[in-house]
Amino acid sequence: MNKHKDHIPKRDIMYVLKEDDSQYIVNESYFYKTEPYYTIVRNEKEWIRTIPSSSDVLDAYIVPICLEKAKLAGIPVCEWIISNVYVSLPAIVYGLNYFSTPSDHFLVSDLEQAKQ
Repeated sequence: MNKHKDHIPKRDIMYVLKEDDSQYIVNESYFYKTEPYYTIVRNEKEWIRTIPSSSDVLDAYIVPICLEKAKLAGIPVCEWIISNVYVSLPAIVYGLNYFSTPSDHFLVSDLEQAKQ
């Protein structure tokens, strides 16, 4: 039996790793209103240092904030803008609020698609 195979995280299971004075919440999704998100919020309320933080989790799901934080951390990112009127084409368009699903996006390559 492969011992390493037993250490592969399983889907839909939240793992809590405790090290020193911190807790690391490991999950495939930290989306708002999920068990991992509320575990993080509860820990913060109880003054338990938790990684990731609730603000980091929320910011990660807002595409422009995530891109800017990545850029500030030295990770190369594409050029991006926030607009409610016009963007140059082609473009990838995301909803911009905390309740948007970040995987929902639209690829717009021409004017006809943009009108839709």
